[in-house]
Amino acid sequence: MPKTATNTNPKLQFSAHQIYMKDMSVTSPLMPQAFGLQWKPIINFNIDVNFKEVKPSLYEVLVDYKLNIELDENNKKINACTIHIQQAGVFGVKDATEDEKENLLLVKAPELLYPFIRENVSSTINRLGFPQIILPLVNFEPE
Repeated sequence: MPKTATNTNPKLQFSAHQIYMKDMSVTSPLMPQAFGLQWKPIINFNIDVNFKEVKPSLYEVLVDYKLNIELDENNKKINACTIHIQQAGVFGVKDATEDEKENLLLVKAPELLYPFIRENVSSTINRLGFPQIILPLVNFEPE
């Protein structure tokens, strides 16, 4: 698990080269019946972060985000929609220790990618015809 600390390495270099959506899927099995239900969403999400070396000093960071929205109908949870997004970026890391590299790729890079996930989820929810949802901020720092 990465450790967070202030950067005391003056040679360390970290840069974002490219940010892109690698994959996205949306299912909305309750349509159009969902429009007749009261909108009190029960929101569950899961986030997984991984990285792999693309070439020396260049890494792909992948944030795998899965959101499930359920609605309550007569005390029964019904799946309104599921959104699965894989947001990725290519990041350069040079002159870093292993701990510094892990912190940059598992904490800092996901912090840069997460706003793209929030925007994509928000716009997708709107396109489905549901009221706006603003996803909470996520702390990628290790506990």
